[in-house]
Amino acid sequence: MLNSSTIQSNTDDKSHLFESTPPKYTRHSTIRKQVITHIPVDDNESAAIEIQENKPMLSSVVNTSNDNLPLHCISTECSTSNDSSHTGNNRIILNVGGIKHEVMWRTLARLPYTRLGRLAELRQSTILLSCPISHDELLRLCDDYDLSNGEFFFDRSSRSFTSIINFYRTGKLHLVDDICVISFHDDLIYWGIEECYLELCCLNKYYQKKEYVLDEIKKESELTQVEKHDTFGQGYCSNIKRKIWDLVEHPQTSIAARIIVFISIAFILLSTLTLIIGTIEGIGCTPNMTNIEMNEEQTSSNHRISQQDKIPDECNEPLFLFLIELICISWFTIEYIIRIFTTPNRCKFLKSLLNIIDLIAIVPFYISITLETIYMDNIKDLQSVRKTVQVFRVLRIVRILKLARYSTDLQSLGYTLKRSSKELFMLLMFLGISILLFSSLAYYAEKDGNAIQFRSIPHAFWWAIVVS
Repeated sequence: MLNSSTIQSNTDDKSHLFESTPPKYTRHSTIRKQVITHIPVDDNESAAIEIQENKPMLSSVVNTSNDNLPLHCISTECSTSNDSSHTGNNRIILNVGGIKHEVMWRTLARLPYTRLGRLAELRQSTILLSCPISHDELLRLCDDYDLSNGEFFFDRSSRSFTSIINFYRTGKLHLVDDICVISFHDDLIYWGIEECYLELCCLNKYYQKKEYVLDEIKKESELTQVEKHDTFGQGYCSNIKRKIWDLVEHPQTSIAARIIVFISIAFILLSTLTLIIGTIEGIGCTPNMTNIEMNEEQTSSNHRISQQDKIPDECNEPLFLFLIELICISWFTIEYIIRIFTTPNRCKFLKSLLNIIDLIAIVPFYISITLETIYMDNIKDLQSVRKTVQVFRVLRIVRILKLARYSTDLQSLGYTLKRSSKELFMLLMFLGISILLFSSLAYYAEKDGNAIQFRSIPHAFWWAIVVS
């Protein structure tokens, strides 16, 4: 057991380190203080060491009648009760954004490579080396401190700190749901905790939210940069060009731009509805039965029977549907031409996915009209051309994708599919394996008994797809 004479002797030996003329202190002066603090050595002993403070106090004003007292004097209050000092020195008060948390020093020492763990190591090294605590080293780990009360202040938000301090206590780190994932990420960096320590129940959710937010920030930044660097030149014509571009590309800029967006959406829906109605027989589809093939067959009684095989040709589109289609295509064409002539970056405009969709929605109509006009006089060539035209008419369904330009939800869906491409690929791969497996089993099971239903494994694919 260390006695008081030993402590006093050690103090006298070190007293010359602190003898200096007391400085004059102002409102934000730095206070130099030396106290005797009891540090637990083992279960039954406690030793008093010197702790040198050279730091700004938590209060901003130092103006008392005791300013002229020697600040290197030893406090005797700390040595009055060994039991109380032993209990107090095992705990630390963490003041995070005004919210105080009391925790054991040994709890912080569990994670030595974190900010709080380094603070515990600094205290432990000070005890072992019996040297004063460096003010600069403390301020690298915290924003302010009061060693007399064992309080350390961190000028950070306390919303996520509860989860972080529980990580020291339980060894399990969980994501805080009601906080921004980027803010939580910044807090982890500040406290020196790797995000890989998150529990599995929160890790995937954390990465998904983080990637989504970072991509949204990147998209917003790119959009801001594009709008910032949109160069239309100088002069009256450039101002008109900018206004027209805002009308057709930025619906949030004016009421007129919102009206144009509403009209475009109406034409997209009308064009899609026209495509659907055009396939209904009796309403939009009038069968053309002009092709008649006469097949004469000789019977056993030498009677000649004429048989007419009426081969239905494609449906003739009614005039009113054609006019509606023409009006819609005219609007899409005018809109696309305005965009391409007013865009500040024409090369980037042509490479954009949404603009490629717009072009695919327009071009098939003009190709089909051109081919039918060229081969109108030649009936045989016209029949083969119409089959080609049907392929281009199928592409009209692509117009529904034009809605993605005006719907943030559809854009989010496309973003989600893009971000989940690996998972979707795995899903399709397992689906393909199951289709191949069960179609093969069905083919070999029905091969001898019902070979007509599944003539080959590819014929069994559709059955496997339907039942999957």
